[in-house]
Formats: sequence, C-alpha cells, structure tokens
Amino acid sequence: MYRVMSTVSHIVEEVLKKNKDIRGLRYEPKGKGDDMGLGRDKLYRAFIKKAAKKLNKKIDFTKSGGTTLAIFK
Repeated sequence: MYRVMSTVSHIVEEVLKKNKDIRGLRYEPKGKGDDMGLGRDKLYRAFIKKAAKKLNKKIDFTKSGGTTLAIFK
C-alpha cells in the first residue's frame, strides 16, 4: 500500500512542479462496502498534503458526493 501511495505523492509533486498555476486536483476514492471510500479519502488526503507541503503549497479539501477536490492556494 505504501508503495502505491508513494507513487501517488510523486505524481502529485510532478504535476505541481510542471503546472505552477494549477488550482486543484479532483479524485474519487472508491471503497468496498458502505464506507464510500472514507478510509481511502483520509489516506489520499494525507499523502496529497505531504506532497503539497514539500512544494510550499497550502491546500484545502472539499467533498461533493463521491468526489473530492484538493484546492491549492
């Protein structure tokens, strides 16, 4: 799991480096059963925050239905 999440962090960092004016990322954490991806969303948020922090970007999250938007400031 951590190898996959490390890859996610790396991809987020690369996207932020190559697109200086990017305002956000949208993702849809899918889970099994009735949790609607809540556990995965927490995990994704932690790794996205870590990647953004490395590049001195502040971040907020908003959720609508099954979609989460990471908004960079």
